[in-house]
Amino acid sequence: MTGNDVNALLGLLSDPDAVTWTVASRIVFINAGLRDIATHKPKATTVTAPLLLVAGLTRQVKPADTIAVQDLTVNLGGDGATPGRAITTVSAERLAASRPSWRTDKGPAVKHLVVDDRDREAFYVWPALSAGGYVEALLHKHPAPITQLTDTLPLDDSYLNALSEYVLHMAYAQDGENPDHAALSVAHYNKYANTLGIQAVKQKRASAPANSADSPAHPAVDKNGA
Repeated sequence: MTGNDVNALLGLLSDPDAVTWTVASRIVFINAGLRDIATHKPKATTVTAPLLLVAGLTRQVKPADTIAVQDLTVNLGGDGATPGRAITTVSAERLAASRPSWRTDKGPAVKHLVVDDRDREAFYVWPALSAGGYVEALLHKHPAPITQLTDTLPLDDSYLNALSEYVLHMAYAQDGENPDHAALSVAHYNKYANTLGIQAVKQKRASAPANSADSPAHPAVDKNGA
């Protein structure tokens, strides 16, 4: 994360006649930009952290502050700090084709993250952990909202230019009665899109060669997205 605070962005709007661009409204613009960047670039707000799984369940509810569980990489045991068996990925359809009863299977370690994009509030593991425990997870987090001028931006410095352009886009879009500001809003959004490269982003999982020798479904997909 970065040490930049919101003052670096608030100074962008210096029009003395822009009476509607208050500090409060600028903070709204920044939070909107953070959410948009997180939507288009999951890696911008993805962190690696131990994740405790509920014993006996293949369906695990994602943490409340998490947009999606991007990946599970390795078992971490009961203490959350002891690396064990690596975790690979399989689609629900491929696993079900070879193991129709996979939802009831239990074992001492998770072998696969099971991808089922139809369930947005949960993620699946196979087999379920018999006694519970931790796994290392890549979690796509909701960006922490900015509430005051001294807050730290929850983004790496590499996204600061894109966020700046989004803030300017939102600010000029607010003044719908000024045609010059409307044009500036469009121009800044286009620069934001080009900076972020969102026109090329596709949040899809792609097939890849099998990466699990003992997998009944021989699974492997791109787990991390764009």
